[in-house]
Amino acid sequence: MLSSSQIERKQWLEAKAAGKARFVRRGILGSLVNGAVVLLGLALLDPSHSFRDRIVPAFVVLPIFLLGGYLTSVWQWQDFEKKFPEDRLPRWE
Repeated sequence: MLSSSQIERKQWLEAKAAGKARFVRRGILGSLVNGAVVLLGLALLDPSHSFRDRIVPAFVVLPIFLLGGYLTSVWQWQDFEKKFPEDRLPRWE
């Protein structure tokens, strides 16, 4: 049975083999989906506003979700590069 740190390292090596661009794209896409779900949920919970009153804020907020997904993905990539450098393996391996 693999420990959580070994699983995390394995997942990092797979992500690194796929490339940074794919890692960042997946982070952006996940953030966009989460943002769309949140905005759709808010629109369904408050049906008192018109369509225009709901769509205009969505066009403002969705780019914020995209930026957040990009920044989070880049930060995670850099964090994993520091946590699992190529020149040495962690003590548990």
